[in-house]
Amino acid sequence: MIFNKAIARRYAQGFFSNISKEDKITSEYLLNLVNIFKDENLTMIFSDPRFSIQERKAVVKKVCQSLSLHEMLSNFLLLLVEKQRIQLLPEIVMSLRYLIDESLQTKRALIKSAKVLAEKEIDDITKILVNIF
Repeated sequence: MIFNKAIARRYAQGFFSNISKEDKITSEYLLNLVNIFKDENLTMIFSDPRFSIQERKAVVKKVCQSLSLHEMLSNFLLLLVEKQRIQLLPEIVMSLRYLIDESLQTKRALIKSAKVLAEKEIDDITKILVNIF
């Protein structure tokens, strides 16, 4: 949905503007976080209206503590729960990943192949793409 992407982009920009290089929050770190929050039980808690916002926040706090998440990231997740936007986390992370890559001047490429590529083939393709971009 275009509306959700716009909202996700705004949250990502807000979060990105508050992180520094010292925070070491990488796009891979964020993608792992999305996978954790895709857990069926967590998804049920966030989508079930019988759970209050306070109960949802308590769950997020426990998850954040168990994963030893960065305090800023924990606070951001709590904000998403409070604003009932936690379901946008995958879109927010994708927007955030784009912003992080842009700031590091990193380009990503997705290679689709009919067969499994050997490591040498991947290295050759990588060298070609580096020369192009």
